[in-house]
Amino acid sequence: MKIHNLIKDNMNGANAQALDSNSTPFTQETADVFENRYITLIDSLLKKAVLLKASDIHIEPYDKKRSRIRIRIDGLLHTTRQINASDHNSLCTRLKIMSGLDIAEKRLPQDGSFQQNIDGRIIDFRTATIPTAFGEKIVLRILDSKNYLRPLSSLGFSPHDEKQVTTMIKRPQGLILASGPTGCGKSTTLYSLLNLRNTEAMNIMTVEDPIEINIPGMNQTQVNEKQGLTFGAGLRAILRQDPNIIMLGEIRDEETAMAAFRAALTGHLVLSTLHTNDVISTLDRLIDMKVPVYLIASLLEGILSQRLVRLLCPKCKKPHLSSPRETAALKLKEPSLLYEPVGCPACHQSGYIGRRGIFEVLKLTDPLRDIIRPDNRQEIHHLWGQHFTPFSAGIRTLIMKGVTSYNEGIRIISL
Repeated sequence: MKIHNLIKDNMNGANAQALDSNSTPFTQETADVFENRYITLIDSLLKKAVLLKASDIHIEPYDKKRSRIRIRIDGLLHTTRQINASDHNSLCTRLKIMSGLDIAEKRLPQDGSFQQNIDGRIIDFRTATIPTAFGEKIVLRILDSKNYLRPLSSLGFSPHDEKQVTTMIKRPQGLILASGPTGCGKSTTLYSLLNLRNTEAMNIMTVEDPIEINIPGMNQTQVNEKQGLTFGAGLRAILRQDPNIIMLGEIRDEETAMAAFRAALTGHLVLSTLHTNDVISTLDRLIDMKVPVYLIASLLEGILSQRLVRLLCPKCKKPHLSSPRETAALKLKEPSLLYEPVGCPACHQSGYIGRRGIFEVLKLTDPLRDIIRPDNRQEIHHLWGQHFTPFSAGIRTLIMKGVTSYNEGIRIISL
């Protein structure tokens, strides 16, 4: 589809005047030149983001004349270039066309998607627009199956925790919960777990909002609240589809929580997520959602709580003796050798390259189930805390091994 008129409408200032003048008529050839320019710019931007293993691309106006393009790498945003307002408008128009969005609608948020062939691989991109004070902002979420379907051993589990998780996913029924803030890798962990059971003999069904990545062999359903297809409604429909394993994208309210537990009660293995900070607070959230404690005690198989920590670049990290503050925070008897980021071409001057998960993994055993009572939270917290490695201990280990830095550790969690 040509954007002859769209480019002309979106251009302003000197460029628009030049194109409208008698000396420079706005011909189809001129339109093709501008269209090819934005196609090239988008192709280059997408390829660069995938190459750098970015998770998101932000195209945002920050005043009436200028916009910036930022990409999120290892959890942090980096500015990659600045563009003028006319280029911003034309770039947004092109991306909306690619995403199947209404190019005339600029007052309301829109969501769409598209696919792009990058170095011989098909990459999915999810597009979200929103009006801001100076124009539309577009965020592209990069959905690369290579980053989602990974072996458990590459996610950051300790050998003990990996064994616990593998035991949980092999259960015929029950509920497994992944908890943590947005962007901490919960979806990657759940997809990797589901892929362990993704065989011809299993009927795996999901209800997601949105579907992060399409996985062959699984039946994935997109939530559509405008049409009444909520998480709860989708889960009730799935139960009539003879599933073996169900993945519910998120437990957001009491209705969805009860639906998930009922699905587990009827003989299904259910996986879902909660936005809680750690293993202990996950139990508190379930009780606050008024899930009967007898259901929690009998059906909950385990909880995986996680964070993502940036890894020091092995080519440029620099050793130093821990400062008095670091020594005290890490509970060291004397100053010890730690590592800090420097920056080099290999890590794009950030000092870090890649991320890995740190986990709190609690597998429920019969003794732990027996203590779950609504009036017994303090005892539960005390006993549960003895059966998993807390985040602080996991971060401390990575710092002492030189895998990450002290500053990155305290950015993720208090030591």
